[in-house]
Amino acid sequence: MTGHDPETEPRWFDAYCPLRNVSSSYPPTILIHGTADTDVPFDESANMEEQLSHFNVKHDFLRVPDGSHCLWKESAAVKAQIFHKAMDFVTAQMS
Repeated sequence: MTGHDPETEPRWFDAYCPLRNVSSSYPPTILIHGTADTDVPFDESANMEEQLSHFNVKHDFLRVPDGSHCLWKESAAVKAQIFHKAMDFVTAQMS
């Protein structure tokens, strides 16, 4: 990525930006994001959900209130609940 400037070459980064690659053939997607993530802005997932909806891609967005990046601060019970919801989505896509 070095040697490229997003200001002068924004299209060069397209392949690395999922938001720019959504289409109606995009695979079913589950987004899991903590609202208190300080590494990746929550809006990134919100924007991705908007694109997935625009192209009618099957998806689910699990918002974790006050959730941290990678959910590393969350309890085992919270992580288990998220895991089960995510697996329900994956299982539904395989049927």
